[in-house]
Amino acid sequence: MSSRASLAALRINLSTLGENQRYVYMWTFTLRGVVAVRLASKMWNLLFTKVLRPIGFFGVRVYELHPGGHGLHVHFVTPTRFPVQVVRAAMKAGLVGRFWGRVHVRRRRSSAAHYVTKYVSKAARCGAFKGVRIWACHAFDKAQQSLVCNIVCDSMLGRIVRFIRGQLAGCDSSFIHDRKRQFEAYRLAWWHYALGDASEIFREVAGYPF
Repeated sequence: MSSRASLAALRINLSTLGENQRYVYMWTFTLRGVVAVRLASKMWNLLFTKVLRPIGFFGVRVYELHPGGHGLHVHFVTPTRFPVQVVRAAMKAGLVGRFWGRVHVRRRRSSAAHYVTKYVSKAARCGAFKGVRIWACHAFDKAQQSLVCNIVCDSMLGRIVRFIRGQLAGCDSSFIHDRKRQFEAYRLAWWHYALGDASEIFREVAGYPF
C-alpha cells in the first residue's frame, strides 16, 4: 500500500465524515495489557462488532502503538455524540469489553479530525503493523468512502507504470501473471525515461517533452 495514497484516502474520509458537522468526537480505547498487534486488532474488531456498532458507532479507526510500551491505542473519529458513561457501561456488560482499560473522548472541531493522520505516518515506519490495516472505516456508508486503490499519486514513474499496465490489458494471461516479465517491462520503460528516449510513447507518458 502506498503511504501517500493511504494518507490521501484517510484525509478524504475524515473530511467526508466531518462534512456539515461543526464538531467530531475523537475516542481513544486502550487495552489493559500489552499484546501483539494482530491479536489486539482482532480484539478491537470483536469490541466494535459486539459492543460499539450495536449502539450506533460509525466512523474512522486509526491504530497507534504507544511509544512508552503501553500497548495499542485505538483512535476512533465519529460525528455522533455518545455519552462516555453509556459506552463504558456497554463495554462492562459484555465479556469482550472487559479486556479494555481506559476509554477517553474529546470533542474537536471537524477540521481537527486530521490530527489522527500523524499516527499513520508514524505507523508506516513501524514493522509491528506489517499485514495489519493501520486505519479503516467502520460502519461508514460505502458509497461515501474513499478507497486507497482509487487514489492516484501522480509521478513520472507512476505514469509509465500505468501506461504499461494499460498495454498489458490486451496480453494473454500467462504474460500478465508472470511477475518477472512484468518487472523487466517496468525496468526497461524506466531506463527509456531516465536516458531521455524521445519517442512518442514516452513523451506522452511523461507529460512533457524531454
